[in-house]
Amino acid sequence: MLALMIVFAGALLVLFAGLFAQRNTLQYIGIIVSIALLCVGINRMDIHIPEAANMLSFDHFSFAFITIMALCTLLIFLIAGFGFRSLGETLGDNYGLLLFSLCGAICLTAFTNLTMLFLGIEILSIPLYVLAGSRREDPGSNEAALKYFLLGSFATGFLLLGITLLYGSTGTLDLVKMGESVRAQGLHGYGYLGFILLTIGLGFKISAAPFHFWSPEVYTGSPTLITTFMASVVKIAAFAALIRLFQTTFVSAAPQWSLMLGGLACITMIVGNFGALMQHNLKRMLAYSSVAHAGYLLLGVVSLPFNSISSMLYYLLAYALATIVAFGIFMLVSEQNGSEDIKGFNGLGRAKPFLAI
Repeated sequence: MLALMIVFAGALLVLFAGLFAQRNTLQYIGIIVSIALLCVGINRMDIHIPEAANMLSFDHFSFAFITIMALCTLLIFLIAGFGFRSLGETLGDNYGLLLFSLCGAICLTAFTNLTMLFLGIEILSIPLYVLAGSRREDPGSNEAALKYFLLGSFATGFLLLGITLLYGSTGTLDLVKMGESVRAQGLHGYGYLGFILLTIGLGFKISAAPFHFWSPEVYTGSPTLITTFMASVVKIAAFAALIRLFQTTFVSAAPQWSLMLGGLACITMIVGNFGALMQHNLKRMLAYSSVAHAGYLLLGVVSLPFNSISSMLYYLLAYALATIVAFGIFMLVSEQNGSEDIKGFNGLGRAKPFLAI
């Protein structure tokens, strides 16, 4: 709970400081909050703290993911001075909304009740709807915000209907009690339908095919720094939620869903990789790359009965760090070339060998 309180207090501080403070001060506040969260995550890695009336549980799993998200947020805030340099009076709002979104991400790593899963997704998503359209004079940014909002709302409908059917089938929203019910009677009837709808809702958040249609447009139209946050922190939080849900509640019914989820992973990998091959805009290519990585990670979810969590954690760390570096270099190169086309990287090894490496 301390991690959540630190980020929430930091978000409020940034919002109010935005009325008076200088630009660099806001960035420093974000960096300090990220470092504090990183320290809490590392220090409490082996502690289990049930909190909030059995709605949240901060354990080794959640603190491991919180640590990775804190590291990614720290790196994003370190380059935020360059990424947000064109913003004026809304600068404090942007920093604050990033931290509020991080609050939702923390909830997704620690939820023990499907009500908190829904709240965590909404707390994570609503600030991003605003941030995606923060370049108000850019039609592409406006389009990204509108598509993200409409498709996000549509996916939330699937999520809530799935939660409702699972509640009707098992009589509880608690993950452990629902897992006991699934273990005793399996997934059947409208309980299985609820599981499918819940998976569709989460499939949107991880941009798994065929629920990925929002991803290329939103990644391309959003400010690059916001895209970086979506591709790293949001992806980590969404998979943390998926892993916690399946490991705690549905792992005993793996024979009933592993083939379906494996097929979804294959479709996602194929669509992501072949879609990326046909792109000329680098941000759009990285968006399809993000889809492909969702497919690789879904294979880890299929392998949860064989204890694949540590492998997925390592993969997410490597993927998120590489993604942040890639988008950071993209910001520099596209700014210098005045274009987001992949051809702008031609000759980078001769002109700027460090960036090329």
